[in-house]
Amino acid sequence: MKCCGRGRYSFFGLIFCVILFSEDTFAVKNYFEISPSEMRMLPKFCKTGYANLTHQERMWMNHLCPGLNALNHAKLIYDNNSTRRYAISQALTHFDYTLGHAKNTVYNSYVFLKRGEAYELSGDLVKALSDYQKALSLKPKNIAVHNALIDAYIKLGDLDSARDFLNRGLKIKPKSKSLLRRKKKLN
Repeated sequence: MKCCGRGRYSFFGLIFCVILFSEDTFAVKNYFEISPSEMRMLPKFCKTGYANLTHQERMWMNHLCPGLNALNHAKLIYDNNSTRRYAISQALTHFDYTLGHAKNTVYNSYVFLKRGEAYELSGDLVKALSDYQKALSLKPKNIAVHNALIDAYIKLGDLDSARDFLNRGLKIKPKSKSLLRRKKKLN
């Protein structure tokens, strides 16, 4: 078997092959397998389960925490675009599954917000804005959704829309530090 070199294994060739094939780019992360350190980065309901859901709803919502885990990985990966794209695609797959099957709207606003974040990380601001709007329609007083909309509109250069959502958010929570920081940024 020829790995590296011309039919002979040299010490350096063997070392090169071991390094090459042990790179993280060849490892595929299973986002259902959540380590204790990853679990600490996830919301409480990932640790304790979903209250007031039927067995069938829990099965569908079971995809939410792996999706959040994949999204966290995507946000933390700076040096490997293929691994980051994989994490984003896995997050989107899990969020799509959750939204396609779960009929309980208690978590849907949150899932739309997180799927919007995944779309935004992938560079698709149009889909991100659509999901943020869906999240806002389900929970109109959610400041995190207002922040996401403001940030997306700033990225698009639509400062009027960003100010509109900023003002709406400030009417809901006038002393919100995150909104006040964005207000300074917009002025």
